[in-house]
Amino acid sequence: MLKRLMLCLAIGSSALMAADKCLIEWTFKTADDVAAWAAKTSHVSDVTLCEEGIRGVLNDWDPWITSPTFHIKAKPWQYVEIIAKTDANGSGNIFFTDTHTSPYDGFWPRLNVGVRFTGDNQWHTYTVTPGWTLKNIIKIRLDFPAVYEADKGKKSFVVKSIRIMEPDYESTPPTTPRWSFRNGSAGWHAADTSVLSSKGDALRVSCSSPDSRPAISSGPVNIDSFEHGTWLNLTMAASAGREAELSWISSVMGRKSCSFPITADDQFHMYNVDLSGKPGWMDRIYDITLTLSDVPGASAAIRELSVAPDPQGPAQLVINNAGLVDALNRTNKACEFSYTVVNTGGANAERATISRLILPDGVTVAEKDSNWLFLPTMNPFEPVTHSFHLQAAKPVSGQYEMEIAFADRRVSHSGTLVFTPNLNLPKADYVPEPKPVESDYEVGALYFPGWERYEKWEKIWRVDPIRKPVLGWYDESNPEVVDWQIKWLVENGIQYLLVDWYWHHGRISLEHWVQAFQKARYKSYMKWAMMWANHNPKGSHSREDQIKVTRYWIENYFNTPEYYCIDGMPVVMIWSWSRMEEDMKGQGGVKALLEVSQEVARAAGYKGIHFSVMKWPEAEVDPANIQWLKDQGMHSTSIYHYMHHGGRAGNPRNFSFEHVAATNKDLWEKWYDVGILPFFTNISTGWDDRPWNNRTIIYGRTPELFKQICEDAKAFADRTGLKKRILLSPLNEWGEGSYIEPNREFGFAMYEAVRDTFAKKPRRGWPKNYGPADVGLGPYDYPKPTDTGDGKRSSWDFANNSSQGWRAFMGISDWKVENDQLVFTTANHDPAININLNRLDTRQFKRMTIRIKATPAEGADVSTDSVQLFWSTTTAPVTEPLSTKAAYKADNQFHDVVLNLGEHRLWRGKVTSFRIDPMSRKDATVTIDSIKLE
Repeated sequence: MLKRLMLCLAIGSSALMAADKCLIEWTFKTADDVAAWAAKTSHVSDVTLCEEGIRGVLNDWDPWITSPTFHIKAKPWQYVEIIAKTDANGSGNIFFTDTHTSPYDGFWPRLNVGVRFTGDNQWHTYTVTPGWTLKNIIKIRLDFPAVYEADKGKKSFVVKSIRIMEPDYESTPPTTPRWSFRNGSAGWHAADTSVLSSKGDALRVSCSSPDSRPAISSGPVNIDSFEHGTWLNLTMAASAGREAELSWISSVMGRKSCSFPITADDQFHMYNVDLSGKPGWMDRIYDITLTLSDVPGASAAIRELSVAPDPQGPAQLVINNAGLVDALNRTNKACEFSYTVVNTGGANAERATISRLILPDGVTVAEKDSNWLFLPTMNPFEPVTHSFHLQAAKPVSGQYEMEIAFADRRVSHSGTLVFTPNLNLPKADYVPEPKPVESDYEVGALYFPGWERYEKWEKIWRVDPIRKPVLGWYDESNPEVVDWQIKWLVENGIQYLLVDWYWHHGRISLEHWVQAFQKARYKSYMKWAMMWANHNPKGSHSREDQIKVTRYWIENYFNTPEYYCIDGMPVVMIWSWSRMEEDMKGQGGVKALLEVSQEVARAAGYKGIHFSVMKWPEAEVDPANIQWLKDQGMHSTSIYHYMHHGGRAGNPRNFSFEHVAATNKDLWEKWYDVGILPFFTNISTGWDDRPWNNRTIIYGRTPELFKQICEDAKAFADRTGLKKRILLSPLNEWGEGSYIEPNREFGFAMYEAVRDTFAKKPRRGWPKNYGPADVGLGPYDYPKPTDTGDGKRSSWDFANNSSQGWRAFMGISDWKVENDQLVFTTANHDPAININLNRLDTRQFKRMTIRIKATPAEGADVSTDSVQLFWSTTTAPVTEPLSTKAAYKADNQFHDVVLNLGEHRLWRGKVTSFRIDPMSRKDATVTIDSIKLE
């Protein structure tokens, strides 16, 4: 039986689809049809013609077939229809391109759309809208689900036909985006094999397949997003899951989507979702699909869905980020407890109070004032953070419950409070000397030195304060901080760091940690080396630059006894071999650059340089590709972090760390089987990038699961003899969510998992892990900048040579305030300055005027440039849609550049930050005399 599976964006009813235009079709009825698609393949074999179509066998993690060349004029709402069957269950892709020229046979990693295959060996029609925005499409590539180990060579596929279709969306009548599902489907239909039925006054959405998710689609609509607004409002219930997903087709950008968190308790909840910062929610919207849960097999129900200019519904409170503020909380000490309340409804929340607070036995409120129970009026989506202090007379680990009442509603929250014994350690004058533990294994870790100023930490503590380090929001350039890091590392069995290092045409950034390490008292206890993060713009590598950078390594790092070596050669790990290869095309490629470095190093008296390389893709195990890396001069391979699920996750953007823990070892086994080059055995430290990008969340990381990976790595090392080059993923990628450095969430448990697995326990026991406050040291937090203004300004004149809160954000050098003006040099083609604001009300302002002067570099043309202003709101981050620009001339004269904010459809809500990109050229001197909102 032929089943229709609507993926991501359903196309509409069969009657409407009948009018869709077929642009090109492959039916696989002849040997020539098959040969055309079998000419370029990967990880498939026995591609043949059978009675039903084109057949093939899946052999490894990246199986695909490629179309012959064709030509169509692309539109964002065109879709690809595939009739196929397979016994391989999981995610595949359709890649598309308008060129034959790229390192990937014309294709690029970013130009693809997912396809979820049902592995029941039954026929399905997979309908996918890639949302391509290229002018033309000349070929596509069909990727099938990856197969692993026992399934290699045992799974197969048959494709009956593939065609590219174009629906006639432009003739659909205008649609008012407001639907009630209380009496039926309101014209929507099931997607992703879902089944629709009535459930009281709601539409029930269930799954006919355990591998699908509950989803509904509007079919063809024609919504003017400028007229109807950017707030999605819906009332729904779900039986399971962590998030729902809204997908749509726009006339400008094709298929786009966004996810939002849900409460899955089978109860109805109202959600307001701000789409203003989502690329693609613009112009005409032609189709909407709502996936109500990210868990396969879940059931859901929906009552209402609409799009409006503002949040809808009554006030609704959510308690977030509640807990003790610091990582280590000792007995008989007042410890701060903080919580944040957000009103996610459309009306103000008045007179909210803490109506109930149940604490574990022995825990009491330490300090009270007259207002500690009361919250101020809360406007929609304006977070309010409150705190009070708790104390415990004895060690305790127990649950607390807190309830907040407002109007006739209540919202509750619970969590765990842990108070540990006061260690009664003597006060220290400096970081106590490390006591390294012994080990038969060489364990290191990657380190990101990205915490060089207060503003970097703001993104972390605003979004997920549970990540707060034991060191606080620390000053990474302080040698005393680095000495604490060294102490904790070596006392927990970690012997070296590979530190992210940045160089671009002689400019070094984020070197502050290395400089602090070189000044640290205990640097001799540990080794370090560079992970050269050379993901620079095109054209950044050359023979001359390679000589220069190698000499810098030799003169500043290699000549220190703490530099990490393998076989007597200083180690340099390289992030992007592909950038080096591309920049040196026709000049010997990456091999030529590495040979230059080796010549310079040998001339300086070194045996050579051990070049290790990050593998892309990370799961690459093709012997030919590994051999190619060796032939270029690489000595070993690695990856930055393992963050995969091994084909086990229903939602590859939101899945459990259990999948990571179960499959991390599979990667080492594959590398070992291939051989050719040694490798660093990479141990995952997780991923959850909500503070920075909010793209992928791996939840459920625990010290127990992390220790399981460590134990697997130890067993692997014991079996293979590879006891060196064991490499933990990043210790402190706090923004990306790869971290194990001692922190509020895990304390020292992650470090202790490493120690307990790989180190030898001393006869007198492990060195005690404790924090600076336990010996009367610290805090080491960056001080909050004093020159920030009050966050409520609407004009900035930089009087008294104050920056009034503005700061260099990126691509800026020689930053200063003089003559009551901001003055700086643009260090690259994407310079920016920014400022945080205190919920500036957009209704009060219609324009911004920037008085600016730009002086081009000597010899550069005087030409027109532009200022671009970005803003964020309480619900939307800085993105391209939330921006506007105006032209001016870079002619060493002041110009009043006016940005008409009132004309921008997304100038709405409360603004929390501005970012100004003053121009798009480098080495220019920019002077800003004033910035004014009016």
